[in-house]
Amino acid sequence: MSDFKEFFSKNADSYANSESHKKGGDLLQLVTEITPSRTDVAIDLASGTGFTAVGLSPHVSRVVAFDGTKEMLDKARALAEENGIENIEFAIGDVMQLPYGDNTFDVATCRRAAHHFTDKKKFLAETFRVLKKGGRIGLVDMAVPESDQDNVFNHIEIIRDPSHVAAEKVETWKALMKYAGFKLLKTLTSEEEYTVEKWLSPVKMDSNEGRELQRYLTVTPEDKLLNGNINRKKGTILKERFVIIAEKP
Repeated sequence: MSDFKEFFSKNADSYANSESHKKGGDLLQLVTEITPSRTDVAIDLASGTGFTAVGLSPHVSRVVAFDGTKEMLDKARALAEENGIENIEFAIGDVMQLPYGDNTFDVATCRRAAHHFTDKKKFLAETFRVLKKGGRIGLVDMAVPESDQDNVFNHIEIIRDPSHVAAEKVETWKALMKYAGFKLLKTLTSEEEYTVEKWLSPVKMDSNEGRELQRYLTVTPEDKLLNGNINRKKGTILKERFVIIAEKP
């Protein structure tokens, strides 16, 4: 696995211009279901180019956009400035070693990033620690299909992006959150169908990664691909996503 900073540093522009990241329905679901208050202090973990932090900003007192890559945070800062938003702070660091005291935040969000984390238990433990009692976490990510027994979905994600560690099944995430001490409040799921080319973006079809993906889709048995939500005949990939809202008791 390569360093995630390498992948996101060179692709920051593409993520900043991604309509799916900017306007995906999971963003509205997340901001709505976490029920933010104007007195809340929030942290958006692995904030990337800042779409979630910006989405939260009108509803809370203050947001910390926290990410591990300077180039992504630069895009987030530019987005906030472009929209005249002044209640977002920007911080760089590791989500598994948060530089904040216990019981600091009312709200924590993490959208479309947790599949990059090498230690999901540590990420959740740190998030639990920095949240106040009664604080809420909103987690959004891609989900491995329940039918994918051969881990095909994670395999193609690693071909596209070597910094991908592992997506998980929804039930796995729920168990991990309970283990961390969270009380589950709500789980929502959705699906979005992509052409292979659109799914591969920002990686190009004629790149080494694109050619390797095409080879893999050709040689892998069709039933295994279908179990991973990949339709070779149609040339599509169905991506499942979840929104989990939980509370620190």
